[in-house]
Amino acid sequence: MREAISLTVNGEPVTCTVSPLDAETDTNKESSPTYASRFQVTPTGGGTLTGSVAVTVSADAKSYNGETLGSNHKTSATSPMKASPTGIASSGAVVQLDKTGTLTFTLQPGLSGETLTVESLTPSLVQVDNKNESQTVTTTGDGTASVTVKGLLPGKGRVMITHAASGLSQVVEVNIVTSAGQLGAPAPVTATVNGEILADGQTVTKGSQVVLSSTERATIRYTLDGTCPKTESALTYGGPISINSDTVLRAVAVTQDGATFGPTARWEIKIAGNDSPSQPSTPSTPTTPDKPKLPFTDLGENQWYESAIEYAYTHDIMEGMSETKFSPNTSLTRAQAVQILYNLEGQPTVTRTTSFADLTTHWAAKPIAWAEQTGVVDGYEDNTFRPENNVTRQEFAQMMYNYAAYKDYDLSAKGDLSQFTDGDSVQEWAVTAMSWANGNALINGHDDGTLEPGGTTTRAQAASILMRFDQNLVEN
Repeated sequence: MREAISLTVNGEPVTCTVSPLDAETDTNKESSPTYASRFQVTPTGGGTLTGSVAVTVSADAKSYNGETLGSNHKTSATSPMKASPTGIASSGAVVQLDKTGTLTFTLQPGLSGETLTVESLTPSLVQVDNKNESQTVTTTGDGTASVTVKGLLPGKGRVMITHAASGLSQVVEVNIVTSAGQLGAPAPVTATVNGEILADGQTVTKGSQVVLSSTERATIRYTLDGTCPKTESALTYGGPISINSDTVLRAVAVTQDGATFGPTARWEIKIAGNDSPSQPSTPSTPTTPDKPKLPFTDLGENQWYESAIEYAYTHDIMEGMSETKFSPNTSLTRAQAVQILYNLEGQPTVTRTTSFADLTTHWAAKPIAWAEQTGVVDGYEDNTFRPENNVTRQEFAQMMYNYAAYKDYDLSAKGDLSQFTDGDSVQEWAVTAMSWANGNALINGHDDGTLEPGGTTTRAQAASILMRFDQNLVEN
């Protein structure tokens, strides 16, 4: 059929590419019959066609039952003409259980004024516009449209978007999560002064105004003394900040529910003319700095993990499971383990997507894509990552070892695994990593003399491991 379709402009033939849009079988298998009712015809040289444009299907083309058409079929139009849609694109959505979110999609190649129908295929999991009925929306100038979706049960719901005029449809996933901490963090805070991007260490004139910005609808918290902006003593940004003295500005964006923080940004700002030497002052009596007040209500008093969680939280390595819960005794998942290392790296920009088959709309898809591309993680034999599985102690050791290798940290430390009664149960692929982790006192044995390589890691244990990792390897 593709060979039977031709394109002419003002009566002159134009070389083109013909692609079936709804083929019923693999069009690459020449020995297998293939059928399609819609084709896309694209000029090989690209550009804009002007004048009389005609697409002709020759008489010898065969229909689905093998019979020739018997006569030419020609469709003509005068350019410029309205483009035809080629597809419906959407990255899906992530919403919290019993709350609403926005599902955005685009009628490609950006067609405006088109009507789309949206309906939930899993009404027990997700509903559209607070109803279990199909909704009609119209695309805007860039071809986009959106609907409100609500999560009813945890899991992966499916929503179908249809463009009736062309027959195009697309099914997208809506991932319903149980906590706000899984929704994803706001973007890093950016700062400008006098309309220019503020640089760390920049010198400004006294009274300069610093403007902070981040993700829309996120709240920005900041401090001007270098302390952590996640504590209760931090200020809430409400407008330009006047800088009147040498300052260390730290800022972080948090979701409106206060549950999920983005990465912390830091700028050292100097005031012009403040470089003259000052007179020595009389030494004051040293004081003990106030202990940071954490927002979590589920941490026991004087527990072994207290300093580790405080360190991991104030250094932007770990977040809580919610605004007030750290869940120290909850097992760490593989996705959370990757998020921690991604935080440690400073949450760099990720331009590629992950290749793992089970991460289409997962909240940690971006950190896992980063970890996959940098060699920090591997998946399973079936090309899945299984992000919600609990990470084992040997898997966590391997992730940290891979991250250390990626950062070119010291990998020479080796612990003696034979000192543990179950040291020989470490999987072969993890022996080097576990020996290195034990040699650096990151993963130690239990009181009963076991190493438990296949056991899980609690969030409190992870905080302790990451504190030692950051202090002993990263900072050195």
